[in-house]
Amino acid sequence: MSSASSYSTLVQELYVAYFGRPADYFGLQNFEAALAAANAPTDPAALAAAYSTNAAVKTLVDSFGTSHESTALYGSGSTESFVNAIFENLFNRPAAVAGLTFWVNAINSGAVSKGDAALAILAGAESNSTTQGKADWTLIGNKIGVASSFTTALGSSSSQIVAYAGATAAQDARLMLSGVTASTTPATFDVQTTINNIVAGNSQNTYNLTTGVDTLTGGTGNNVFNAILDNATGLTAGGQAATLQSFDSITGGTLNNTLNITDFGQSYFMTIPSGAAISGITTVNVNTLESIGSSPSTPVDFSALGANMAAVNINSSYGFDYVKVGTSTALAVTNTFANGDVYTTGGSSVTINNNSSSSVQGNYIHVTGDASTTSVTVNNGFNNTMVVYDANYASTSKANTISTVTLNNLNQYHSVNLYTSALTQLNLTNVSNTWINEQVDTTGTARTLNVALNGLDSATPASYTEVYTYATTVDVATSGAASVGFYLYAGNATTVAFNDAADLSFFNGTSVGSGYLVAPSATSVTIAGAGAFTADLSGLAAGAAINASGSSGTITVNMASANSGDATQSFTGGTGQDIVTVGAG
Repeated sequence: MSSASSYSTLVQELYVAYFGRPADYFGLQNFEAALAAANAPTDPAALAAAYSTNAAVKTLVDSFGTSHESTALYGSGSTESFVNAIFENLFNRPAAVAGLTFWVNAINSGAVSKGDAALAILAGAESNSTTQGKADWTLIGNKIGVASSFTTALGSSSSQIVAYAGATAAQDARLMLSGVTASTTPATFDVQTTINNIVAGNSQNTYNLTTGVDTLTGGTGNNVFNAILDNATGLTAGGQAATLQSFDSITGGTLNNTLNITDFGQSYFMTIPSGAAISGITTVNVNTLESIGSSPSTPVDFSALGANMAAVNINSSYGFDYVKVGTSTALAVTNTFANGDVYTTGGSSVTINNNSSSSVQGNYIHVTGDASTTSVTVNNGFNNTMVVYDANYASTSKANTISTVTLNNLNQYHSVNLYTSALTQLNLTNVSNTWINEQVDTTGTARTLNVALNGLDSATPASYTEVYTYATTVDVATSGAASVGFYLYAGNATTVAFNDAADLSFFNGTSVGSGYLVAPSATSVTIAGAGAFTADLSGLAAGAAINASGSSGTITVNMASANSGDATQSFTGGTGQDIVTVGAG
């Protein structure tokens, strides 16, 4: 029998699936104990399977599914609206036609009851290996992470535990979770503000725009405005009538104000009606079946919607995305179109999530920062070309600001050009065949570049992942999976360090395993960690001192005489096996 604490994640999943909110403090403990007593499985898919065979499990699940709170959340209308409401709650999007058809038929046929429908849909997402399925499960994981943080934070004060009760507090927490996206980092998500507002009675208010002219002003507390965009093609395809239109007026309240835009339009591009007066918005969430903006020169400018906007989340789009946000706004763009270009301007941080399911994908990513932009992250991609421009890259009087670039899950033939002289952190995870080039020459300027590698995979002689940098010090750290086929050109670096928790192999142009590291000014190279290290060190400066005393892994290096002074290089071994070839090749 599993311990009660091992059901913590599952209980949060049930709360989110059926109530759309985090578990309350004692509710979490009670349901953990009940699931343990029923000897229930600890994951959604197995729990859904046990629903029809374990009476205790069925009773527990039905206590969620047939509860007043769940019924109020999902309504008592048609099966179609019921399923769509579950999808909106779990995945921040309406059900696709195929998914809607499948679950409606399952419920109407009796194969799935309304009591266990939310669990069944959640379990289906867990096992869905499509790109959309993976994105949905990532989103669910983030929601569960935030929900767990929320419930844990409640437990720090008895007044907080008591305050989190009743419909108003539940809705406040529910709206907090609606702001979680696939790019959210649960560990840094602010749950305490929502808890503080619940304790203080600063409840959230929800406003649904109508098809008429709306004049809405948010009240004291947090406010959520729900709006729909559509066009004739979208209506024909089954979309809803537009509720955000010219002459509407939306004014945010005194605290946090969220605008949710769902766009059912098709065959065109999404814009915000020019006649609509919108102000005071702090967060915008968009789901659209169209492109956003019509061209790089005519983006949708979200900066006009609120001077203190904290986040713009394009949770799904289909087409090209041309987006502009203001200073200090975190921007996240998820593009589900295989070949959709993404152009962004501004943002304190920029995150782009690509559809990685197409082997013919070749979209262009163009990020232009503003004076506040500090980080750029790109997740997923195939055959991408990416350009990042610091707002001040061409200036001699203003400092560059983009200091962190993160690339995750890029597969095959990527070109990444970075126009920033501020880069200090480069993170590469599951990247192959990618060329990352700093384009701003900072020769003579002292700067340290930290490179984090996890699972680089360029294991054939015709491919490699290259980093070209002007940094004067380069620190490379490996973790997780081994990295193979790395090529580092650091023409200005005098010091290079490697801290290898996982294996690292460089690339020398003809084979993988002997390595190629070009740092012609580097006189100091250190190698540490338990991972294996394989490299050709002939590209270092004459007289370079290679110190591997901090390494316990297998080191295989070639100190060949490609440079006439290489014979003066020195090598200090570590505690593992050291294989050093000197003067050959």
